[in-house]
Amino acid sequence: MSRNTVPDDFKVIGSKESSLSCQTSTALYPDVVFSSFPSAKPELVRLITVSLLTNPSGMIKASWSIANDFLAVNRLFQTLNIGPYAKQEISLLSLYERFKREIFLAILLLAGMLFHILRVNQLVLKRTSELRMAIAQRDAVAQVARSRLKRLNYIEKKGMVSQLSSIIAHELKQPLSSVSNYSAGLIKYLSNTGSNDDNLREGLSEIHRGIKKAASIVDKVRSYSKYGAYGTVGIVSLSEITEKALSSIEAYVAGNSPITCKLEESTFIEADPLELELLVFNVLKNALEAIEPMGKEGRIFCKVFSSQHRVVLQVDDNGPKIKKEKLESMRKALQESIKAEGLGLGLTIILGISEKYDGAVEFEQREPQGIRVTVSFQKRE
Repeated sequence: MSRNTVPDDFKVIGSKESSLSCQTSTALYPDVVFSSFPSAKPELVRLITVSLLTNPSGMIKASWSIANDFLAVNRLFQTLNIGPYAKQEISLLSLYERFKREIFLAILLLAGMLFHILRVNQLVLKRTSELRMAIAQRDAVAQVARSRLKRLNYIEKKGMVSQLSSIIAHELKQPLSSVSNYSAGLIKYLSNTGSNDDNLREGLSEIHRGIKKAASIVDKVRSYSKYGAYGTVGIVSLSEITEKALSSIEAYVAGNSPITCKLEESTFIEADPLELELLVFNVLKNALEAIEPMGKEGRIFCKVFSSQHRVVLQVDDNGPKIKKEKLESMRKALQESIKAEGLGLGLTIILGISEKYDGAVEFEQREPQGIRVTVSFQKRE
């Protein structure tokens, strides 16, 4: 303390007991430490240092030595936040200068992560595109397999029809021949005896004609599914064939016929007449079976007409509405019958004969109910 200092102006905090004549709060003070600035002249520093070290101790009752431990001072600066530990102003530039190495490493790490993400996304897009292509190829292969399976089912059913027709023809050939011979013999017997019973003679003639026609139909059904098995192919009138089929279908109708027909002239096509009659017969028979649930309200309208290049057979019925899936299966020629208990043989015959003569068969749902079956052939003069 100087001479002008008032004792109450200073207060020693944390005073410690000491042998010195003054109060002290640390282990260093009141010792005096001399130091030099880096800018001080070396010669001046040397002279002062020599003067201090050679100063007689008796004059100021003190001795000098070289200080080499300033840890306590450093801890004091750190505790008081002064000197090198003084709080500095925080700014972006100061932060950058202090942590620029860490910032550079963070930027490198972020760039690496972004590159990795972009690379992974590119690989994912590539693999996704390859997967889509693989799925599309798989679906295409599956579609081809389904088409081939349907075709195999169709061929298998045609083979079944062919075998069934062969069995029926084989089993019916002998009894039909016997009945035909007996009917022909009875007709000849009536002629030889001079019988005048016209009803009996007409009945036997119809029986003989029907048996011959049945035998021809069985043979045709047996042979129509065989590749290259053609009968007597020529230019025939679809209207005339439809009239014959209508007369044959009357055996299936009890009471008044529900079929109404409109037949045009000049409806010539190239086909076997018996096979064509069999086709028309099955179309009408399927329509009759479709209107069975309608009872007396069932109606069928048959129409034969010609356009510029086609001759068309169109058969409409007012039977119950069928499911869309069933109609689609008929359109795709899956050989399914409308009846739950049916084998689909009628459709097989229709599609087989129409295919044989380059015909086309279409099925259409009528509103509010019923089905329209359209069979068309190439027109001939």
